[in-house]
Amino acid sequence: MTASDAHHYAPPTPDKSDGKPRRVGIELEFAGLSLEAATQVAAESLDGKAEAVSAAEQSVEVDALGKFNVEVDWDGLKKLSDNEDVPEFLTQALSESATMIVPVEIVCPPLLPGQLQDLDKLVDALRAAKAKGTEQSWIYAFGLHINIELPDCEAATLDRYLKAYVLLQDWLLQKSEVDFSRRITTYIDPFPEAYLLQVLRRNKPELTDIFADYLEHNATRNRALDLLPLLAHINEARVRETIDDDRIKPRPALHYRLPDCRVDNPEWSLAEPWDIWCAVERLADNRELLEQLVSHALTEEGGKPALLDDGWCEKVDEWLAAQ
Repeated sequence: MTASDAHHYAPPTPDKSDGKPRRVGIELEFAGLSLEAATQVAAESLDGKAEAVSAAEQSVEVDALGKFNVEVDWDGLKKLSDNEDVPEFLTQALSESATMIVPVEIVCPPLLPGQLQDLDKLVDALRAAKAKGTEQSWIYAFGLHINIELPDCEAATLDRYLKAYVLLQDWLLQKSEVDFSRRITTYIDPFPEAYLLQVLRRNKPELTDIFADYLEHNATRNRALDLLPLLAHINEARVRETIDDDRIKPRPALHYRLPDCRVDNPEWSLAEPWDIWCAVERLADNRELLEQLVSHALTEEGGKPALLDDGWCEKVDEWLAAQ
């Protein structure tokens, strides 16, 4: 099976409240290819035009899709590349050696969900070029990031999506079969238990409540679901009062960081993590089921909420299968 054989689900709410279609951005991290080689693979597989930006970054313009950024995922190199006083030969040498220990990242432009299948050609080409994914080494804690626009940034919408994610957090980890190399890092830490219960117990919170609760428990980018870019889009000043990190890029999207990037595995495709994520989309859209699961999750079993019980994932499987 190749990536091009895969099926991509569409979210049940395809449009934003303004009538424009929701878009999704994908970020792929991998090793085994230089910046130049990865850029060439992207340009050839997507029929795009490559352009060098710096020793740390190149781009590929694809007429039907937009601009893809290809980067060495090392902030230090990016800063050196932007410094006119640092010789180009030095940053180029650092770029070539850096890809041995840090990933190359392809940041895709925001796409319609139906266009995700166009990226299958890119995945197949990276695999053919011997790109190395998460499973190739214990030091390769590479991720596949999904940046999905919300229908809107109203408090009620954020609350529904947060509740859906909280209910499925452990189930998503189980279904995604996240590699041990990533689970032992802090990059994709789960939400802490206190925050999970706080989200489920809230009733019609305002945006100020959502900000306060999130920043109290999650003042870090290292979450499997990172809300900081979305919250910064809504109120950047409020976010930077708590965490002033220039890596936080405001955007009207959830930043889902959990899945592995198994680009070298012929049995894997982008459809796999995307379709697992769509369980969150479907639950957030199904208000009746969402309320039922919140009630079940907060029911005390053996002195603790059912959400924290070892059998919660099996119950989620049953409920979702019945839909």
